[in-house]
Amino acid sequence: MPELIPPTALKDLVSANAIRSATVVGDKGGYLVTIKYGRAERVIAARTREGQIKRRLFRSLNSASQYLRQIGVARYEVDETGYEEATDRPKRPDRSAALKHAHEAAAYDRWFRGEVAQALKEADDSGTRWRTTEEVMASVDAKVGSLKKKKRKAL
Repeated sequence: MPELIPPTALKDLVSANAIRSATVVGDKGGYLVTIKYGRAERVIAARTREGQIKRRLFRSLNSASQYLRQIGVARYEVDETGYEEATDRPKRPDRSAALKHAHEAAAYDRWFRGEVAQALKEADDSGTRWRTTEEVMASVDAKVGSLKKKKRKAL
């Protein structure tokens, strides 16, 4: 098995036009990408959540292709010989929670932007009555006083 090459080194090689060839190679559960430059052949590496470096396995031919195009490799070969479809995809409960959080954040963002748009519309309306700070504070003081009276009566 060829040695590994980190993505940063690969991008440097691509920008220096040093890549001789790239091959997307079928493997168990996905696809590896091998790169040839000079006399060397390397497999693209990835860092795990635990900090280990291992072969980067793309789940689909499409994702491997997108990655190669993204870093500037437009031509490559495909070798499907060793490909075996993954039968046991790892569960990712952390992704489920992250997605739920992202949806909640997006919903809040939509609500907040709507509130701001409504406030700006009301502020621009010529019929809007503006209140001074003194008027607002007097109103708040009256409301607090009213609540204190209700609390005393309840006791």
